[in-house]
Amino acid sequence: MSFFTTIFINLFVLTNTLFLYSVFLIRPIKTLKGKKNLAKGAMIIGGILIILPLIGMLYILFTLFQVFMLSILYLTEIIPFILLLIPGVVLFIHRWFLYKNPRTDNI
Repeated sequence: MSFFTTIFINLFVLTNTLFLYSVFLIRPIKTLKGKKNLAKGAMIIGGILIILPLIGMLYILFTLFQVFMLSILYLTEIIPFILLLIPGVVLFIHRWFLYKNPRTDNI
């Protein structure tokens, strides 16, 4: 697995997540059970979005330690993974609070 393959997998999962997020913004779920299930699913996807960049960073660090070329120049390859880690953390925290306190619209 190369640097670009891990970036591609992360971006693929992120774009699918953003597509599903926009679908549920257009057609929101109104039941309490549906909101809890959506929050659980979003927390799982958020966890995946956290784990995938961590795997990529560990892979890069492992290859750099193997060749004994750990320097600041090569550590800049980790920056895209740190940037891809941010949406996963935000999604996980946002959905965690919605799972703990789901709101229903009583009309």
